[in-house]
Amino acid sequence: MLKNQCEVEVLVNGKPLKEYSHDGKSYVEGRKDTRLSLRLCNNSGKRKLFIPSIDGLSVMNGDEASFDSSGYIVRPYSAITIDGWRIS
Repeated sequence: MLKNQCEVEVLVNGKPLKEYSHDGKSYVEGRKDTRLSLRLCNNSGKRKLFIPSIDGLSVMNGDEASFDSSGYIVRPYSAITIDGWRIS
């Protein structure tokens, strides 16, 4: 199966959460007091910059996320996992 060049998974206890689609967007259910991780996958042959956010806030610093926000560079054909919020 061909995967997208870039993928993001939301993990709880190392397992991906079920995604729900609506109007062309994907959603996952968040529960209070649940620690989550984000898995950033680069399935391409070039380095990719990921700027992850949750509810519009950068996971790097908690500020409003934008294309100018800092992020993570992921090497070709690799993935990284970010545990919890970076500011907590």
